[in-house]
Amino acid sequence: MFGKKTAWSIGLGLVLACNLVGAEETLPPLKDGIAPTTVEEAWAGFDPRKEPLDVEVLKEWEEDGVVVKVLRYRIGIFKGKKAMMAAVYGYPKGAKNLPGLVQLHGGGQSAQSSFVVKNAKNGYATISVAWAGRIISTEYTVSNKEKEMFWTGNTEDPDYMVTTDWGAVDGYHHHSRFKGRHFVQSQPMDCTVDAVNSARNTGWYLATLAARRAITFLEQQPQVDKERIGVYGMSMGGKLTVLTAGADSRIKAAAPQCGGLTDLSTRGRTLAAVADDEYLKRITCPTIIMSPSNDFHSHVNDIPAAARAIKNKHWRVVCSPNRNHGDSGEYSVGTLLWFNQFLKGEFAMAATPKTALTLKTVDHTPRFSVSPDASQKIASVNVYYTQDGERKAADKYWRLAKPMTKGETLTFQLPLVSVDKPLWAYADVQYALGRTVEGVGYSGEKVKTETYHLASLAAMVSAADLKAAGAIATIDDSVLKEDFDAYEPGHDLQTAFPALTFSEGISCVTDPGSRKGMSLAMNDGADFDYAWQPILHVNTTMAPFMDTDKWTCSADIMLDAKEPVPLTVEFRARDHKKKFTPISVDASGELSARGKAAVQLCKVEPGTWWSFSVTYDVNNPANYQVTIKDAEGTVIADKSMEIDGDVGAINWIGFISHGTTEGSLYVDNVSLQQED
Repeated sequence: MFGKKTAWSIGLGLVLACNLVGAEETLPPLKDGIAPTTVEEAWAGFDPRKEPLDVEVLKEWEEDGVVVKVLRYRIGIFKGKKAMMAAVYGYPKGAKNLPGLVQLHGGGQSAQSSFVVKNAKNGYATISVAWAGRIISTEYTVSNKEKEMFWTGNTEDPDYMVTTDWGAVDGYHHHSRFKGRHFVQSQPMDCTVDAVNSARNTGWYLATLAARRAITFLEQQPQVDKERIGVYGMSMGGKLTVLTAGADSRIKAAAPQCGGLTDLSTRGRTLAAVADDEYLKRITCPTIIMSPSNDFHSHVNDIPAAARAIKNKHWRVVCSPNRNHGDSGEYSVGTLLWFNQFLKGEFAMAATPKTALTLKTVDHTPRFSVSPDASQKIASVNVYYTQDGERKAADKYWRLAKPMTKGETLTFQLPLVSVDKPLWAYADVQYALGRTVEGVGYSGEKVKTETYHLASLAAMVSAADLKAAGAIATIDDSVLKEDFDAYEPGHDLQTAFPALTFSEGISCVTDPGSRKGMSLAMNDGADFDYAWQPILHVNTTMAPFMDTDKWTCSADIMLDAKEPVPLTVEFRARDHKKKFTPISVDASGELSARGKAAVQLCKVEPGTWWSFSVTYDVNNPANYQVTIKDAEGTVIADKSMEIDGDVGAINWIGFISHGTTEGSLYVDNVSLQQED
């Protein structure tokens, strides 16, 4: 952090520099006071290379062989005041002629040195733009607290930090500088560019303008090859990626993540001059769309139109199943691989899988065929489908289809829950890289993976189409049950059983004892102490009967005979302070339940299977019913438990190991069932 003297001198320079009486405005005045209605009109008269950058280096250091700088560059002149953008810039020490990347953070995020350093280790020069004014780095950090202190100009405070200064306009987001200002606001205010309702008044437009100036910054750096510049970002940064790539032909590759597909002019929320669809059709560079199936900000059903709109034959889609606004390394690595291909020429991504949805079949159950690109080693091919197209994005449950045939073209059966609901389906192909790739995830986290994924475009048909084809429903959606017997060795558990979420260290093994089939196993040890973290949990938003008031959760459990690991099953409401423990078993096999008070239920011997079932009714929140049975099905405990307080609807069921000694724990036949 700056000392007082340094902070004061830079702050004084800011005050002197920000008022440029008579300076030429960055944006031309509106013609006849009429706001732009098209992308071309919005950017008419703006040249991102015209003005000097006035670069200020606020802090510079070396980190693991990477030169890192926190700096500011000139965005432009608005209403006679200079606007300056803070950013983190970095590159491998001594490197030249590198491809350059513009990284655009999301709404609640910050510019980060983690993007810069990890990208540098992979051979890139990166500028991470702090359009909202926040910065996270090992040597220079600005939170909302320091950002607001900067606005007041209190240079005497030891925590004073210089950051982004939008001058007379407000391009900030969370928090905004001017009271009542909202990032997407286009109505005229004292802090807007235009005095009429205009796309140029929005933070979308201003941040895109700043991103285009960041491209100019990269062009002028001796470490960067100006012909090889890419752009990427997550969430709001994903939308800004689309806007930047669609507005500036200097971008040679783009990777919008969790954003940039769904904010459409046709839906009336956004003016056309800053709408996703208007920029997607102006993108001419290779583009990879990174959008999880349940993303609330970037809807999976908008991906096909987005892919068709891009004016380049080189596009791909990465779509992880049952994920919302984030991704694991094997999915998020697609961004790095894409840039490696089109900015470095060091990789060739497989082709998009070819697919076909067939509705008219002999057994009246739709089928989905997949022909993946076999030029690279295929680790897995899966098909996901849902009939929750009418539900909110985050509440869609994507089932894993089971393959019927194998070969160059694989066929999958899609059993239906109903013919009164639409059907959406897509293929997800996992490829082996043959090496370990390390990169940085959507939020700056480090990722490491030996595989990557590609998705097909989603096929979407209406309920009317299903009925016309003679399809029938064969799935009872009042039961969600996983017996794990369908598990194939080598598959990812999360992929195989999407209704459950698994922690690391869980495996699927042949049932211990005399039972046939498979079970989940957790092996606890010195390097594997969960300390009350869930080994697996059921997110009941994935249950097909989420809106049902009464349901039963059940499972089979066995503690290891020699070294048993204790287990707790916990139910949580949307308010996490409202929760209870319907089942708890210690290392000796003592079973108890806890609601308003803890009650001893019975004892089970480690090394033997037993089962529990818990029935919960939202309309009777004062009690829940718990039943324990032994391996032969004999009831050994049956108790109505009083609950402390009005818990309400449950949205999380977690299986939690809390042992501190080495041992094993087995789980089988996890079920949620709707009750009348």
